[in-house]
This record gives sequence, C-alpha cells and structure tokens, in this order.
Amino acid sequence: MAIIVPTVMPTTDNPHVFRDIMERVTSYAKRIHIDLMDGDFAPHRNIASNMIWWPEGVQADVHLMYRRPLEVIDDAVASLPSMIIIHAEAEGDLVETLRRIKETGVRAGVSFLRTTNVYDHRNLVEQADHVMLFGGELGGDGHGELAALEKISDIRSINSSVEIGWDGGADSSNIYLIVDQGVSVINVGAALRNAQNPAAEFDRLSQLAGR
Repeated sequence: MAIIVPTVMPTTDNPHVFRDIMERVTSYAKRIHIDLMDGDFAPHRNIASNMIWWPEGVQADVHLMYRRPLEVIDDAVASLPSMIIIHAEAEGDLVETLRRIKETGVRAGVSFLRTTNVYDHRNLVEQADHVMLFGGELGGDGHGELAALEKISDIRSINSSVEIGWDGGADSSNIYLIVDQGVSVINVGAALRNAQNPAAEFDRLSQLAGR
C-alpha cells in the first residue's frame, strides 16, 4: 500500500505563477512534492527556496536538486515543510545537512540517482527518515527506469525502518510494480499534469496504489 504525491516542478521563478499552480494541485491533494533546481546540479533553475509557498494544512516535501544544499537549508526550513530531500550525489557535508534539517523538527530525506551505489552512502541512509529512488533524469519529466527499484533491498539492509519513495515516470501502467517492490510514497508528475482531469487521475492512481 502506498500514497500518491503530486510533483510540482515550477518552470518559472514567478511567485504568482507558482502560487496558481500550488492552488490547483492542492485542491485535490494534501501532500505535495516540490522540485527545486539550482541550474547547476540540475540543468535548469526555477523558483528560489525562499519563495516557495503552499496552503495551510498541506504537507509539503521539498526536493532540493542543488549542488550545495547546505547553503540554502535555512531558507528551505523557514518555509516549514514536512520534509526536505537532498541528493546523495550533492557536495558538502551531507551528514551535517541532514542533521541541520532534523534538529528543526523537519524530516530529512536523501535521494539516489539510478547510477549511484547505496552502500557508498550508507551513513546518509542511516541518518535519513526517507530515501527516495530517482529513476528519471534531473530536470526531466515523465520517464523513469524501474531498474532503480533494485536498490530497495540494499536500503533495507542499512535502515530497515526508513520510508521509501519513488520519483520518475510513475503512472497507471507501473503503479502496481512500484508498490509491490516496497515503495510507500510515489511521486507523480507528468501523469497528472498531462491528464485531462488531474483530480480524477489522482483519485484513480490513489486507488491503484492503495490496493
């Protein structure tokens, strides 16, 4: 059983456009995943970490696709998200970054690109509340390699209780497989954005994930 979390990946740094997007998505979902990109680690730059917003009562997971996440952690934490996810492939003291996140009461997550060996970063997995497998390309949309799910057994061998998430190409054709592999949080972007009725598609995917 898993939950579906809509991904919001702003294509602009305009806070008014971002707010409009957030209001539409949160009209049908109470947990959201926000992709923030620095234009360095990820190929594009979008809205700054100190400009993000979501309605009261919404649970927000902030995914920092940043080369040096520690430099923006204070801004990201100030928005009071439920969780902040950094990349294992980022630079700087990542253990300290996770510690800084957790000491504020915000949950700390770490994301792995599909080519990254989990055991090379076991200290991050040990500290994390959430591990997200990233099956797509940084800044990409709508595609994911499900082979990255093979990392789940490695993650569980390091931290058996950690929450596991998935990001990359999830839709009605593969939800069952993703859930069956042990993922409990499935971030969905293109399948919702491209749907004729995103709210109805969210409900349909949620039913599939909850079976």
